[in-house]
Amino acid sequence: MNAKAVEIYLRSTEFYKEHDLEVWTEKEAVSVNTDEARVKFTDGSFLQYSQLLIATGSRPRELKCPGSTLKNVFYLRCPEDANVISEAATNKNVVIMGSSFIGMEVAAFLADKACSVSVVGKSDVPFQAVMGTQIGEVAMKLLMERGVKFYMRTEAKEIQGNDGQVKDVVLRNGTQLPADVVVAGIGVTPVSNFLKGSSVAVDTRGAIYVDQFMRTSVHDVFAAGDVVSFPLAMMDGRRANIGHWQMAHSHGMVYYVNYSEMFAICKEKGSFHRFYFCAQ
Repeated sequence: MNAKAVEIYLRSTEFYKEHDLEVWTEKEAVSVNTDEARVKFTDGSFLQYSQLLIATGSRPRELKCPGSTLKNVFYLRCPEDANVISEAATNKNVVIMGSSFIGMEVAAFLADKACSVSVVGKSDVPFQAVMGTQIGEVAMKLLMERGVKFYMRTEAKEIQGNDGQVKDVVLRNGTQLPADVVVAGIGVTPVSNFLKGSSVAVDTRGAIYVDQFMRTSVHDVFAAGDVVSFPLAMMDGRRANIGHWQMAHSHGMVYYVNYSEMFAICKEKGSFHRFYFCAQ
């Protein structure tokens, strides 16, 4: 959490130049016209596309309890956020809201840097909804051995402050936790609001519906990563929206295959096979 963004880039600037890939930074899409195959940006410019991949990820869900706008209440989405949290939490009392990926990773990083680390979660154990009770119990035990305290089956009732600064967190079960820093990791919302008015189908949370080849409901429009609801093979094809980097990594390895071309090739060669598509 104290790394500079440039140190963790997946690819260097030279890579994109060498492969003739044009990269636009600080440019945000505000709408997609799927009838005209055109994307509009905040600066008023447009981009025509032949094929479009939407990989906008997700944004942190915000706390709704009183005091959630006090200073030193943080959300984590980018390296800059992580840097600020790391600096503010050193030798301080930290309360983490949420006991899934973000909450547990922040707790693990700050365990030996903060004065105290307290994790607040609604479930019985961390990771319960995504990994089950057994893994949750093991993860909880590992962090408890490092001094992290857990307050489960509850949530924040109020964040209290002094002169606009976080002072403590009052839980619904009555417990009051000292807090100089609060980190919210209570879930995410898919970043798909710019698709409003388009023909791209989304679910009630805003996750984009895709098939096993990452195709959306619109021809030549694809989506991948945290922003999608996709059929998960290990769940017998039931749809899932999983906010984790491994999903984006796997989605990037899914290739669109033209069945008619494959059928023609096999017919010509006089052989027919069952085809398997894997995301590793």
